[in-house]
Amino acid sequence: MELTRSFPNCKYCQQQCPAEADFCCQACELLYQIDYQSWLPKGDQSLSLKKNEYMDSEEFKSFYRNPTNENEFTFYIEGLQCASCIHLIEKIPEFTNQVESIEVNFGLSLAKVNGTKYFKFSQFLALLEELGYKASPLSKNENLADKYKSENRTSLKRIAVAGACAGNIMLFVVPIYGGLTGPYATAFNWISFFLFLPILFYSAFPFYQGAWNSLRYRVINVDLPIVIALVTGFVFSTVNLINGKSDIYFDSTASFLFLILSTRFLVKRIQQKTLSDSSILSFLPIQNVTCKTETGQISKLSLNIKTGDSLIISPDQIIPADGVLNSINAEIDMSILNGESLPHTLALGMDVYAGTRCLNKSFEMKVTKTDTETEIGKIISSLEKDSLKKTQFVALSENISHWLIGIVFSIAVIFFFVYGALVNYDSALNRALALIVIACPCALAFGTPLTYALSLRKARDLGILIKNGNIFEKVLQLKTIFFDKTGTLTSGDLSLVSSFPCQIPDEWKQIVLSLESRSLHPLAFAFRKSWPNTTPAKINDFQEIIGKGVRGVFDGSVYLLESSYSREESGLMSVKLKQNDTTLAYFYFSDELHPDTKNVISELSRQNYQIGIISGDRKTIVDKIARDTGINSNLVFSAKNPHQKLDIIKNIPFACMIGDGANDSLALNQAHVGISVKGSVSLSHNSSDICFTRPGLNSLLDLIRISKRSQQILKLNLTFALFYNFLGGSLALLGYINPLVAAILMPISSLLIIINTHRGLK
Repeated sequence: MELTRSFPNCKYCQQQCPAEADFCCQACELLYQIDYQSWLPKGDQSLSLKKNEYMDSEEFKSFYRNPTNENEFTFYIEGLQCASCIHLIEKIPEFTNQVESIEVNFGLSLAKVNGTKYFKFSQFLALLEELGYKASPLSKNENLADKYKSENRTSLKRIAVAGACAGNIMLFVVPIYGGLTGPYATAFNWISFFLFLPILFYSAFPFYQGAWNSLRYRVINVDLPIVIALVTGFVFSTVNLINGKSDIYFDSTASFLFLILSTRFLVKRIQQKTLSDSSILSFLPIQNVTCKTETGQISKLSLNIKTGDSLIISPDQIIPADGVLNSINAEIDMSILNGESLPHTLALGMDVYAGTRCLNKSFEMKVTKTDTETEIGKIISSLEKDSLKKTQFVALSENISHWLIGIVFSIAVIFFFVYGALVNYDSALNRALALIVIACPCALAFGTPLTYALSLRKARDLGILIKNGNIFEKVLQLKTIFFDKTGTLTSGDLSLVSSFPCQIPDEWKQIVLSLESRSLHPLAFAFRKSWPNTTPAKINDFQEIIGKGVRGVFDGSVYLLESSYSREESGLMSVKLKQNDTTLAYFYFSDELHPDTKNVISELSRQNYQIGIISGDRKTIVDKIARDTGINSNLVFSAKNPHQKLDIIKNIPFACMIGDGANDSLALNQAHVGISVKGSVSLSHNSSDICFTRPGLNSLLDLIRISKRSQQILKLNLTFALFYNFLGGSLALLGYINPLVAAILMPISSLLIIINTHRGLK
C-alpha cells in the first residue's frame, strides 16, 4: 500500500506533505523564506549578546579551535528535532560572512563550523539562538557525555520540581475530593495555587520557547496547544479560586505537565542512546599506543595522536589512525573495511587504515590522518550526518502530527465555546483540556525516526553500513538485482595457480609487486601472498587504468600489467605482464564461488527478484558462473567497461547494483540502490548507498528482511497512534476522561510505541 502517493511535494525539500500544505514542517518553511530572502536573521546589528563577548578573544578561541585547522570549531547544539533542523543550520553560511561552511551531526548533536576571518563566537551563538537553538563550543578533550549530562540534568531538575509540586498539590486536593469544604478547602486551594507557580514559571519554560517559535514562524507545533492548555487551566483555576468556585484544575494541569516532561525526557534519552551509538569510538576505541621518537619510545593515548607521528603497532592491536607502512610488510585484518576475513599482506609504502587490526607481528607506520579525518572516520561521520535524512515516511508522520495538532486544537476551541454556551463552561474547559492532553502527537512524531534509527543500528550490528533511512524504502521498491562477479559472487580470495613461463625471474616479480603495491584488488593480494619475501622495485610514473590494468616505468622501459584472454575456457582468470609492446609472462588465478552465493540467489529468486550479472570478465567465465548459480542468461552481461555498466543500469528501473570497486563505481552511483561489498574504502562509500562489511551475500537477505520489518512497524505504529488519539479524544469530549486521567494515558501511547519498536527490531 502506497501511503504517500496522494500527497504533493514540499516546496523546499521536495518530500511529501499534506494535500493543502506548501511545506512539510516549520524548518522547511523558514528555509524557503531564506532562499527567497523574504526572511533573514537580523545578524550582527541586533544579536550581539553581551554575555558571550568574552568568547571572541583569541585566547578563548585558541582553546577550542581544531589543531589541524585554525578556522574550524565544534559546537554542541541543543534543540535539534529533525532533518530540517540540520538543513536550516547548514544554511547559515548563505546569510553571514562569518561562516564558510557547517556540517551538522544529528545523532551527536554536534556542528563542525569552518569560520572565516570575521568569525566571532558571540555572533554565531546569537544567530543560532535567534533560529531557536542553544549552542556551546566543544574542545577536542571535552567528553560529549558531559554535555548530555548537563542537558539531562537541567531536564531532570524541571521534572523534579514539577513532580514535587504536583505530588504535594495532589495531597491537598484529596481532602477536597473527599468532601472537604469551608475555610480549610479554600486554604488548601490557595496552597495548591502557590505550589503551581514553580511549575508555571520554571518547569514549563521549554514549552514556552517552543510555543514562541511556533507563533514566530506561523507554524503550529505540539508546544503551542500544551502552553495554551497550561495557561488556560491556570487562569480559569485562578479566576474560580478568587470567585470561590470549586472547579479548579491545578492538580490535573500540574500532573499532565509532569508526565509530559517525563515522557519527553525518556524519548530524549532513547534518542541519545540510539542515534549516538554509531560514534567513531565504537570503531576506534581509546587505547594506549606506542609512539617512536628521536629519544626512544613513549606511550600516549590514541586521542593525542598527531599527523606525522611514528607508531609501533603491536599484534592484535586496532590501528588508531590512517598512515603509511614503514616496515617491509605487515599482516592486516581488514574485515571492518572490506568484509574479507582472511589476512591481507601489505608492503612497504602502502596505506594502512584506522579500524583495521594488526596480525602476527608488530610493524611501524607513519600517521597521515587522525580521528574523523580517517577513512573510517569519514564513513562514520557521513553515516551519522545522513542517518536521519527526511524519508517519505518521516515526512508523512510529521505532516500527520502537524495536522493532528491543528485539528485537535480547533476542535477543543470550538467545543469549549459551543458546549460552554449550551451547557457549562467549567465542564467544557475540563473536557477540552482533556482532549488537548490525550491527543498530544508526541508518540506519532517520535515513533517513525525511532524506527529508522533502530533499523539503522540493527543493520550496522549485522555488518551493513547504510547512509540514510531512506534506503529502506528504496530496497522495498527493487525489482532487479545485478551482481559483479569477482569478489561479489565469488570469494575474491584469488590464488596464483600457475604462470607462463613456469619460472618467473625475481626482477619480474619485483616489477609486478611494485605495480600492484598500492592496490587493494584481490589480484594484488594474490601476488603478495605468493611472493612474500620479494621486495618491490622502485617504479616511476605509476598509473592505474581503470578497467584495464596498471602501468609504470622501470629502468627506462614501460611495464604494463593487464587482463588477458589466455586459458579463459578453463575458468581461470589471467593477466599478462608486458614490457613496452612485448609480452613477458602470463599469470593464472582461480576464484571460487562464495559458499553462500547459490543459496542467496535461490532465495532472491523465490522472492520474485530478477537476478543478473554485469561483469568486466570475459563471456566464457561469466556464463559459467551464471550456469552454476541458475541466473537467467538474458540478464548476464560480460566484458563490460565501467561506462557500459552504467548504460545498462540507467535503462533498468528499480535496479540494484552490487559490486566491489572502481570498475563498478559509476553503476553503483547510478543504481536505484548501490551496494559495495569490497574494494577501495573511500571509493565504495562515496559511490554506493550501502557497504557490506561481512563476507558473502547473506547481508543482502538481512537488508531486505530489516527493510520489510521496519515498514511493518512503521505502519503498525502509525495505525495505533491514530486510533489511540481518535478513541482517547472521543472519550475526552464525552466526559469519560478528565484531564488527570488524560495526563496518565498520554505517555502510555509513547511507551507502547517505544516497546513495540524495540521488540520488533530486536
